[in-house]
Amino acid sequence: MEFDCWTGILVEGKPYTIVEKIRYKEKETDDRWTEYGLAAEGEEKRLWLTVEGDNLSCTLSRTVHRSTAPQGYGLRDKGEQIVTGVWGDTDASVGDTASYRQYRHEDGKRLFFIECWKGGEQDSAEGHSVQPSDIALDPAVSETRVRSMKWSARKKRFMNGLSQGVTVLGVGLFFFFMIDEMPDMSTWHDLRRLVGMPYAAEERVGDAPYASKEISAEGGARAYEVQTDAGTATLDLIEGLDGNVMDGYTEPELEDPPFVLRTKAEEVRITAASAGTAHIAILPHYVDDASAQNRLKRNYTLARYAEVVRTGDVRGRSVVVRQ
Repeated sequence: MEFDCWTGILVEGKPYTIVEKIRYKEKETDDRWTEYGLAAEGEEKRLWLTVEGDNLSCTLSRTVHRSTAPQGYGLRDKGEQIVTGVWGDTDASVGDTASYRQYRHEDGKRLFFIECWKGGEQDSAEGHSVQPSDIALDPAVSETRVRSMKWSARKKRFMNGLSQGVTVLGVGLFFFFMIDEMPDMSTWHDLRRLVGMPYAAEERVGDAPYASKEISAEGGARAYEVQTDAGTATLDLIEGLDGNVMDGYTEPELEDPPFVLRTKAEEVRITAASAGTAHIAILPHYVDDASAQNRLKRNYTLARYAEVVRTGDVRGRSVVVRQ
């Protein structure tokens, strides 16, 4: 069970719209789970739908303002979590970490959660278990409501970007007046990541250790021919972007399917060319409107490798080779 942002779903018969999606991994184990931020018509506060593993456990919860578990709850689980993927209108970032405690009520149904994020912020929520059969797509979701939510999210990102732009200007002036030399390219990329303007795929193509040249393309894309094979170029792009890829897949049912990488700002398609070369086409990011059925047919090995890179997994490229 997995849903995309801006999708309408029914939870226990009530309609919600998914406005944010956060994927987590337990730091010391392979446990993984996904948290969806849900907005209901006429309600300002979000609810949280948590889906663990292969739908082994589902929980619906809401934020509460208390720092300890209520009476009647016992500690069920604890550990440290790391954010491995973010989508939609969210303040979370890939790489964020928090210690967590999960409590279960003696009735076996109600749950209480405490998260202590690195940096000092603490979140608490209370909720209850939900049967996976009580979660389904909502075919009657209002397109008007979804567009309104997307507009609010874009407005929020614009204001955040404006604030970051002011920060970049201030940092640039600092370097101009306070040091003799501008930082080298790698340091400059690190600085951009720090202020929320990360390395772009198009820049990585120009900085890559293999030769590249721009070629003609259609549909507003920028295209390049690179002197390496398509698989190597794809893995290099994922690594060059520090694994900050929202999605990565191939579509096996297509003839000569491209490797597809999607970031917050770009969509990249890498295809094999002649004599060990590859073509890389870079387009502006757009909403993936493929049907749920077609998405299930995709091979998401590249997305899993991006997660390996983001989390610093020592297995490296062997993950892709084995799959």
